[in-house]
Amino acid sequence: MPSDDSPEMSDGMDFVRPFLVTAGRTEADIEGLMFETLIESVGDSGDGLVFEPARVFELCRTATGIAEISAHLNIPIATVKVVVGDLVKSGHVRVYATIDNPDDADVQLMNRIIAGVRNL
Repeated sequence: MPSDDSPEMSDGMDFVRPFLVTAGRTEADIEGLMFETLIESVGDSGDGLVFEPARVFELCRTATGIAEISAHLNIPIATVKVVVGDLVKSGHVRVYATIDNPDDADVQLMNRIIAGVRNL
């Protein structure tokens, strides 16, 4: 008998295979989604969304990174990218651009980020 402080054992019924979530697709229909890409829900209603797309929509009420979505929902990053791609195409979420080439980034911004990390 498990103790009160041990995690409950799962019967496996709460796990959905990633290929079911993505209808067998392994890549998003839009390019440029990286693990640090920020996603934000558009509008107040995720009408018509169910399962993982609805969960992503709700989680992204504030800008949230792909990696964070993956961690919160316990689904693989590749699966999140496919779901996010579908949500972008349907107009439910927006994608914030990420810096493709760090050499083009604002040096002062990078210095502030480094200073902030050092202060942690």
